[in-house]
Amino acid sequence: MTSKYTTAQITNLKLKSINDRKRDVIKIVNVLTVACYRKASPFLPLVACATVNYSLQNGVCEESATAFVVYGYFQIFLTDNFEEGRRWGDIAKKIMAPNSAFTSIVLYGYLLFLFMPHREVASILMEAYETGMMVGDVDNAMHCLFLSMRLSFMGGCKLSVLSKSYAYSLRKMAKYTRECAKNTIVDALYVEGLTGSDNRLFAVFDGIIQDENFLLADAKHNTHTHLVESIYMGRFFSAFWREDYDEADKWYDLAASLPSFKMPKIGLIYLTFYRGLIAFQRYRDGDGEEWLDEGAKTLERMQVWNTKASKAIFENKLYLLESEHYACNCNIVAANESYELSAKTARDNGLVHEQGLAYELCGKFLSSIGDIDSLHFFQKAHSCYVSWGAVVKAEQIRKDWNVDVGGNLTMSLSSSHPPTKHGLEEEEEKATI
Repeated sequence: MTSKYTTAQITNLKLKSINDRKRDVIKIVNVLTVACYRKASPFLPLVACATVNYSLQNGVCEESATAFVVYGYFQIFLTDNFEEGRRWGDIAKKIMAPNSAFTSIVLYGYLLFLFMPHREVASILMEAYETGMMVGDVDNAMHCLFLSMRLSFMGGCKLSVLSKSYAYSLRKMAKYTRECAKNTIVDALYVEGLTGSDNRLFAVFDGIIQDENFLLADAKHNTHTHLVESIYMGRFFSAFWREDYDEADKWYDLAASLPSFKMPKIGLIYLTFYRGLIAFQRYRDGDGEEWLDEGAKTLERMQVWNTKASKAIFENKLYLLESEHYACNCNIVAANESYELSAKTARDNGLVHEQGLAYELCGKFLSSIGDIDSLHFFQKAHSCYVSWGAVVKAEQIRKDWNVDVGGNLTMSLSSSHPPTKHGLEEEEEKATI
């Protein structure tokens, strides 16, 4: 049925007034949609299709936007029809209520993040958070804040600013909605693992949850599968940056065993990207041909995303996976060209952390073939990580590869100390998250 309608026809179906009973039906189904997502229900696509058809037959309203987003979401992730998926996202944007924090979460946090730079989406969600708080929609506003900070992190925001923002925001979240605070603290711990800072984040739970192991046990006890998955994924990401690939594989396999793992989300991009890089590295370490095959599959997926979604997000990642694939096949010239292209496109899009990653992997490859230029690239990687604020990662590079960095690391360590409350509030006002 949906193929019969153009975008203009669907938006023109939006009624200024709609029968209350029909509007209530759509509202009830929106609640059901959230429940289906949380349970990773296989019926979610059917619920979305039924709601879209109901809206087209009975009148489109602001509440229809959620179903349109979910329908577009599955157009992308089930059929790779990115064009149609984005079309339904654009339709939802036109009909949604301008002050709806909930629809903003669904639209930008689960669909349009594929088509827009992460920091741009983070800014939109921050505005939705502020609007939601003003109208009293606290739960959804806090989820907007959580997603905004997650996208800022993935978009290369300075970790010193982000670390302060997490510490400041967690206190507010714990006051209004502890479930959101539990999800947010997982990302905050990931950031602290890179910066080496300690903001004593679990103090917001007043001793009830003392560390991440307690948080994991609590999530399992309450069958909060998405939180369990988030903790596993966070540990996978942290192990990746530490270059502990055995540990990373353990957490990846645990995350993959959960039903929610199959539900596409923002973290899927980075789970796929890092897993591909690990696969190529493990192949070069002699761990088996199957790792080269897995890396190649990841490369193919990234080629699709780069072609059909935002190049600002995917182009540098594609180049880096290509360079690692060339390195596995001993194509030195092509590998070096792709490493440089990855670093350049990452820099051009403000992704300083992934610029550093490109330099680091280039250095590792050159070192493996005895090229003394490798030190030059490790120095560049170190500089990028310091700029990002990843003091622990920068120090790992310095120690592992005997990089002479002068006083840069000392300056970074000084700036990573937890701020005073007064300083934090000033930084929060200046920061664009």
